[in-house]
Amino acid sequence: MIRIFRLSVYAFIILMGCQTVESENTKTTLFADSVELKIREFQDSRNTPAIISYLNNENARYRLQAARALASLQDSSAVEMLEVLLNDQDSSVRKAAAFSLGMTRDTIAVAPILRALKEEQIPVVRRELLEALGRVIDQPRLILLQQQEASSMPEKEGLAWGLYRAGRRNVFDQFSIEIALSLLNPQNSYRTRLGASNFLIRTRDVDNCAFQDQIRGLSAGEKAAAVRMNLVRSLGSCDKPETIEYLKKTALGDQDYRVRVNAVSALERSAALANDASLLVALLNDTQVNVAIQTAEAIDRSDNIQFNAEMQSLATEHPNQRVRGSLLSGLVKTDNEKWLPVVMEKYGAETDPYAKAYLLTAAAAGNNATQFLAEHIFSDEETVVNSAAMNGFIVSGTRQDILATAAVQPVILRALYSNDIVKTFQALTVVNDNYETYESLLDADELNKLVEENEDEFLVYNVQKLLDRLNGIESEEFAYENKQEIDWQGLQQLSENPKAVIHTTKGDIFLDLFPEDAPGSVINFINLARSGYYNGIRFHRVVPNFVIQAGCDRGDGWGGGTYAIRTEISGRQYEAGTVGMASAGKDTESTQWFITHFPTHHLDDDYTVFAKVTDGMEVVHQIEVGDAINSIEIFNSSEL
Repeated sequence: MIRIFRLSVYAFIILMGCQTVESENTKTTLFADSVELKIREFQDSRNTPAIISYLNNENARYRLQAARALASLQDSSAVEMLEVLLNDQDSSVRKAAAFSLGMTRDTIAVAPILRALKEEQIPVVRRELLEALGRVIDQPRLILLQQQEASSMPEKEGLAWGLYRAGRRNVFDQFSIEIALSLLNPQNSYRTRLGASNFLIRTRDVDNCAFQDQIRGLSAGEKAAAVRMNLVRSLGSCDKPETIEYLKKTALGDQDYRVRVNAVSALERSAALANDASLLVALLNDTQVNVAIQTAEAIDRSDNIQFNAEMQSLATEHPNQRVRGSLLSGLVKTDNEKWLPVVMEKYGAETDPYAKAYLLTAAAAGNNATQFLAEHIFSDEETVVNSAAMNGFIVSGTRQDILATAAVQPVILRALYSNDIVKTFQALTVVNDNYETYESLLDADELNKLVEENEDEFLVYNVQKLLDRLNGIESEEFAYENKQEIDWQGLQQLSENPKAVIHTTKGDIFLDLFPEDAPGSVINFINLARSGYYNGIRFHRVVPNFVIQAGCDRGDGWGGGTYAIRTEISGRQYEAGTVGMASAGKDTESTQWFITHFPTHHLDDDYTVFAKVTDGMEVVHQIEVGDAINSIEIFNSSEL
């Protein structure tokens, strides 16, 4: 799984001819080549015409770089020229063109990809074409993907991933399911089986339960944990007794905790957790905390859990604060009068800000907690506590339908003018949803003050939008203006194979950085690390069997820089231990990043990959919300 990455080294042929790129060993330092640097700058500025002008360059390396650059732009105006590259005499250029055609996500790319598949002979290029076809194919032409010849291992891989990419857009039929199940044959490669299993869990309307006996058998014999966890998860909502028993056995006994987490998730969707208290207690006591967290949160989401005495005891005594919070939330829902006072009492004795936040969320699950929550919205406690109180206040108020009442209005208006991103955003939503009630109460001077004083572009835009509504003006569409330029000089000073070590309170996590694939994201991360920005920052988000996330200076997920950098899509995929940039949409990345627990390929086409864990995955699996980053060190390859 570990990939050795060498900064600024390519092995491409210089002259066009019948030879492929792999036939030469000419090495060029990427960021010292003025032409390649110019292509990168055009990519960052989203200048499609300028990049297209390099697609017919006589230098194969520049054609390759331009084709790759277009993947991030996802601009269908490049389809015609990318099709020309599908006939390029250089196989790596053809492969890059195929990837970028798929990334346009436009059905106009279907025809050129199909034409290329008729002529292409090299299996690895055919693999890329098949996956690209899955990204752009529509339902009427799906059969054209399904009938593609796939005899070699790369081609089978491409077909599996093509079906998955189509399924992500809900483009599938019964034949797709049958092909995917056939590709799960143990004799096929891991990558083929992984793609096919992803199809089963990421295709929204697929009926896996019609094939549950076959899937159970495949899962029981599957050796790769990443494939097994997908197969287990695909059995969610299936209610056959044999399937339920298999999922229970897997949840309790699979050697990989991530498979156990997925079994709990499947059991929750099958509604098979609620009536088995002994199973719930065993799962809550699992030695891997993420299994306990997944179980507790499933309990909290259920409407018919019967809490026995042991489960009630765990709600106050479990060693993990997040598990306690979720169990208390479930208990508050079942008996508000008994358990809300318990939550308030526990809150008074608690000192950890994240434990307090979980308790506030638990309080919000019941009635009669709005006053308690309001007291902590504007307190001098840590930001994460204030944010949890505000979120809980809105959740509780929405459920009770009281957010427009006279008793609540002063809290909403105070939050609106607070100039705190969480309070103001939440209040904006309430005001806009209940505009007729709040219109006469709004203070235009306070709103103008927010616009003038806040540095967050999106918050300012939304406040201005409310002002425009108040004044009867139609607002313009939002567009980020504060884009950070890439520090090319800093990148050129890096050695090959730059690395990072994240020193956390749970241990060290070692990374290989990928400046060739994501130069803007890598140098942004490096500069922030060297400035000390990440020192003391906590992991504010941990989703069991998904990601750990950090980089928020507020600790509640709403913080970060007042600038944005570009999304950089390179074709690298989200395997276990992949490090990606968090975002709120394309080209909105800033300071937050995440590390994956296991392959999460639904992120591949939308989130920048800029690093990979090479050592310390055991630490990643132990990280909990509230764990801190002590510091991040950046090293050249020779220094580690």
